[in-house]
Amino acid sequence: MFRIVNGGEVRNKKPIPPDVSSHKNLNLLPRDCGNILTNGKILNGNQTSQYEFPWQALLSYRFRNGPQFQCGGTVINDRYILTAAHCITGVKYPLIGVRVGEHNLLTKPDCETIENKINCAPDIQDMIIESVIPHPLYNRTALINDIGLIRLASRMNFVESVAPICLPISREAANYDFSGRKGIVTGFGTTEKGVKSMVLLKVYVPYVEQSVCKKVYEKRTRITHLHLCAGGQNQQDSCGGDSGGPLQVALDVDGEAKYVQQGIVSFGPRLCGSEGYPGVYTRVPYYMDWILDNISF
Repeated sequence: MFRIVNGGEVRNKKPIPPDVSSHKNLNLLPRDCGNILTNGKILNGNQTSQYEFPWQALLSYRFRNGPQFQCGGTVINDRYILTAAHCITGVKYPLIGVRVGEHNLLTKPDCETIENKINCAPDIQDMIIESVIPHPLYNRTALINDIGLIRLASRMNFVESVAPICLPISREAANYDFSGRKGIVTGFGTTEKGVKSMVLLKVYVPYVEQSVCKKVYEKRTRITHLHLCAGGQNQQDSCGGDSGGPLQVALDVDGEAKYVQQGIVSFGPRLCGSEGYPGVYTRVPYYMDWILDNISF
């Protein structure tokens, strides 16, 4: 016996993600996705190489003093960006565009030296937005269903610096056991010095058990299976400006190690990187049916 609830099937009251293996729109997600950099320069610490996370997107908003990037997102195919609902609905400043292929906001083009050779990335791509699709059950107060899609007015050009991330389509990816493991969060958010990073950064965040996370946030919201909690270590967390960006893990996809997006940066403590206060992410596997229902050619 089973019953259907928002966000997936429930068997014996244990929620499991929806099975999308035969979804009619599955072919709209590229099989060539989430490629892990093997021939570039992998940097230590929080720095990233310019081709390490080519699915990272920046959302641009119209401020009084000009455009500013305030949220992140991920390229999931050549027409759609996956992000957080709070980045595209009820926003204080108008969302005006999406940038992909960016690595260093201070340089144009982005270049790095590998084995004494200068390698410069293709030009950034500033994309016009056709429409935004926030989850219809997104609740800003309850902090639930914080997921959305951006459909672009034209297709992105996939190059070394712009490529899609994999989504948790398989049962193995959808039911990934995070216990004792870490994910990677990427973004241009606030650094430990309190200033926005000009370069794409990464941080390894350890999984936090739901029972622990529930207690931490019990006065703020109800943590459910639709949330994923990670981080909560001193100066090791997602921060302001990372919202909408990915929490990704390396998984086996068709016999090859690939990055698969498991979470979307949703919310956390007001002071990010606070000891004992994990970041909270929208758990992507439970929304795969909604994502596929809402993308088109």
